[in-house]
Amino acid sequence: MTNYIHRNYQTDADLYAMQAMTAESIQQVGICGHLHIGDIPHRIFNDLRREDPKELVWLWHDLENHLAGYVIVCPAHKGFDLHIHPVHRAGTLESEMIAYAVAQTRQKMAESKIEGDIGTDVDECDDVRMKRLEEAGFVRGKQLYWFTERNLGVPILKSTLQEGFFIRSAEGVHEAQKLIDVHSSGFGSSWTLAQYERVMTSPGYDAERELVVVAPDGQFAAFCIIWLDENNKIGYFEPVGVHKDFHRRGLGSALMNHAMRIMIDKDMETATVLHEVDNPASTGLYASLGFKQMYRIFEYTLDSKVSG
Repeated sequence: MTNYIHRNYQTDADLYAMQAMTAESIQQVGICGHLHIGDIPHRIFNDLRREDPKELVWLWHDLENHLAGYVIVCPAHKGFDLHIHPVHRAGTLESEMIAYAVAQTRQKMAESKIEGDIGTDVDECDDVRMKRLEEAGFVRGKQLYWFTERNLGVPILKSTLQEGFFIRSAEGVHEAQKLIDVHSSGFGSSWTLAQYERVMTSPGYDAERELVVVAPDGQFAAFCIIWLDENNKIGYFEPVGVHKDFHRRGLGSALMNHAMRIMIDKDMETATVLHEVDNPASTGLYASLGFKQMYRIFEYTLDSKVSG
């Protein structure tokens, strides 16, 4: 890696640089093969909520100090995300970054006493990434997700809430416990109050973009967070959840329609969301809202015993 230098994530400025480079990449070659810019703070401050990002995120710069790529390792998920700017894909940098990501993932998993194979997700259109991973010993596994999108120029159907329910933005850290309750019920996840307060005060998060359906008793019945790529005019849902006590009331549909109207007001042209292939409820919800399946996302795994 003589033409590049890499270092640990350090400050909020690094997050903004990662987002800017990713948006530029999408502008040049399209979103397939890239994270939405909202995925970056979500991975760093949500997925790594129990960790220190400075120990799990690395940035690569060329000799002119332009950001060339980054790696985000998540030991709890036994894997990593890797992004590289399109102009740097022709050389050996991507393979070297994969080797580094594997070594760091293996080390961090061992430190946390986590066992299992190492994995990373790959969009099916990203032939270069698939080739580089296979050269490194990775094997293509099952499809995990569909990437879906909706043209926001197509009219959004009107949806109504049951009497007493309404939609608004989250108001701040004083609502963290109520947000934890609906997140945990929707996904079976585990949060401490300190962890969610940390997310709500992290760079990239904006309480105005965390939307909730409020039940008549004040409980949060559903939620979603929307992210906006203003350069490419792409809105993104990550995540979307409904409290288990409020299923089958049309809350998810009403909330997402409301959110897409906000995206339109913010000049977005496309809305995107991923869904798991084995989740028929999500599949049906997004299809009913006009989202089209665009491409598949596969898991690539490396046997934990393979040296690298």
